[in-house]
Amino acid sequence: MYVFENSTATGTDLRRIGNSYGHAITIDVLPDNVLLDIFDSCRKDHDPDRSYTPVWRWHGLVHVCRRWRQIVFGSPRRLDLQLLCTNGTPLRENLDLWPPIPIAVQYLYYKTFTPSDKDSLFAALEHPGRIRHVDLSLTGLQLREVATVMQVPFLALTHLIIRWKDENPPVLPSGFLDGSAPCLQYMHLEGILFPALPTLLSSTSDLVDLYLDDIPQDGYISPEAMVACLAALPRLKFFCIGSQSATSHVDRIRTPPVTQTLLPALTSFGFRGASEYLEELVSRIDSPQLNQIFIRYSYQLFDFQVAQLFKFLDRSEDPELTLIRHADVNFSQHWVNFEMYPSPESRPDSGRVSALIYGQWIERQVSRIAQVFSQPSAMLSRVVHLKLSLYLANADRHDDEWLHLLRQFSAVRTLHVSGEDAGHVALVLEDVTGEMVAEVLPVVDLICLDGQPVSSIEKFLAARQLSGHPVTIVDTEVEFYERVESHVSE
Repeated sequence: MYVFENSTATGTDLRRIGNSYGHAITIDVLPDNVLLDIFDSCRKDHDPDRSYTPVWRWHGLVHVCRRWRQIVFGSPRRLDLQLLCTNGTPLRENLDLWPPIPIAVQYLYYKTFTPSDKDSLFAALEHPGRIRHVDLSLTGLQLREVATVMQVPFLALTHLIIRWKDENPPVLPSGFLDGSAPCLQYMHLEGILFPALPTLLSSTSDLVDLYLDDIPQDGYISPEAMVACLAALPRLKFFCIGSQSATSHVDRIRTPPVTQTLLPALTSFGFRGASEYLEELVSRIDSPQLNQIFIRYSYQLFDFQVAQLFKFLDRSEDPELTLIRHADVNFSQHWVNFEMYPSPESRPDSGRVSALIYGQWIERQVSRIAQVFSQPSAMLSRVVHLKLSLYLANADRHDDEWLHLLRQFSAVRTLHVSGEDAGHVALVLEDVTGEMVAEVLPVVDLICLDGQPVSSIEKFLAARQLSGHPVTIVDTEVEFYERVESHVSE
């Protein structure tokens, strides 16, 4: 059983402490350093992404007894003690009850922001030197009031998240944070106008995560200016940029620069916007450690450009990209999506490379995607496993377009076609005879066509047999992927 000094404390935190130690113990006989290790393990168990709060529940420990309180408050840095200022928390009256430890401010978009919350927020902002975390989802008017107060140095600030909640995007003043945030490691601005952003970023050399989402049209940042900002961030690992506008301010793709700006630590890149902007941006940067990229193009499949994107990917030296062997291409009435990843086992939810193209009733999808894959790319040339998912609502066959697409995958050895329109591909393959056998999927040796009998591609199979490159066709997806495993190991 547990014995607590002068305490009737119970709850999840204390049970977790007992569990973390591994067996029943008498807490009051443990030395201080062991208790501190146990408390620290509770802190490490905290997952801010799952709990939606940056502060772990340390308060229960200090209410157990005087000794525990002394241990906890004696190691505020190791235990990462922070006061949480959030919806429904009367911070002003609590400030005098606790030691002067750092403050985390968090007002979430799905909770009502009351007059009492406003008082607590401004009470916290009276202590800028103690604020480490700011996460605000407020209306434009509320954010403007807050930004007016935050025009002083916040030298302890490591996390900054600001989102707006109405139709009028707020403008952060040039004096926001006094134009400097030397300790900032994480920044997420969503729907915010901030003309002085380049100035602030020039002071954030320790920044690791940068997310600029829903940039208003009036907040357009040119690719050149954006790259100049990124050049000042040598520790940046995660970068995501997205615009509210479906059109690009870039009139044309300029001649790519001779040299690129090196982003030595970047591993993950996300983008939402027009392909012209992305092409201009990635033509100017080099990220040798890049291993994940996620793209969502804005309602465009016309004049679609990816040449610089593939060159950008090919410049990466990370094994996660150089080992890519699988590609999924998904067609529907309203979007086209393709993903690329090393193997089926390495794809829990999304690929190492993922691109989504939205558009209402996109015309000639297959032809345009074939153009994408016809771009010279070392990564594309290594794809040996291809999956096509077709949900085109009985679209016209366009056999020549399908042939053009399939010709781009000259190294593919296994092909899986799923969806209600898998018969399109079967009909196209059935017409591949004679000299075409050496041009369309020339080395494929395993095929699965969902819902299509073997007889649907009899002529194709016969032609490949005569050419000396026979193909095996399987009926079930399970059998197909069992056989694919043998190709993965080769």
